[in-house]
Amino acid sequence: MITADKTIAKLVFALCLLGVAGISPAQDRRYISDEFQAPVRDAPKEDSRIVTLFLSGTPVEVLQEGVRGYSLIRAQGTEGWILTRHLMDIPSGRARLAQAEERFEERRIALEQSQQTVKDLQARVDDLVQRNEVLAKQRSELQDELAALRKRTAEPLATEAENVRLRQALQQERQTVRELMDENDALEVQAIRDWFLIGVAVALGSLLLGVIIARIPRRRNRRNW
Repeated sequence: MITADKTIAKLVFALCLLGVAGISPAQDRRYISDEFQAPVRDAPKEDSRIVTLFLSGTPVEVLQEGVRGYSLIRAQGTEGWILTRHLMDIPSGRARLAQAEERFEERRIALEQSQQTVKDLQARVDDLVQRNEVLAKQRSELQDELAALRKRTAEPLATEAENVRLRQALQQERQTVRELMDENDALEVQAIRDWFLIGVAVALGSLLLGVIIARIPRRRNRRNW
């Protein structure tokens, strides 16, 4: 009876193993633990043949697990059994360190590129500042030249304006001279007339006086008679 029960128990256990072996659970991703190398065997037992060795941090695809402490995995085109304790849900510290170092190197390179970009931009800014100073100097020089040109241009304009004023004053003076000459001519004509009239008057007076003087002796002679 006890032998039969043991036989039945062994059959049930074997059926359970076969059932577990026949089940294909959902595939899961795991990572080889911090062990430097983890052996992958062709069967879930310690004395089975080693198919390959996976380095720490290698990502693997878990096809089945829980068979005498082993899990069936697939990675890099190879399937085999590995101790479940060698699997981790996250990458190993060494792998994470390598990833962190890789990210750090990428960021270092990006930082160097950013620093170089900043240097290039600073150089461009310095060049623009220098060019701005040169342009400001040239602008100041051009403003001085423009002021000098305006001054030189204003001098002929002022001279021309003075010449116009002098010409107008000369014309006025000439007009005044002509008026004075006309007035002088008129005065000379008037003087000639006056002298002529005076001469005529004097001549008439002399003539009249001569007549009077000529008659005075005759009267005296008649009295003497």
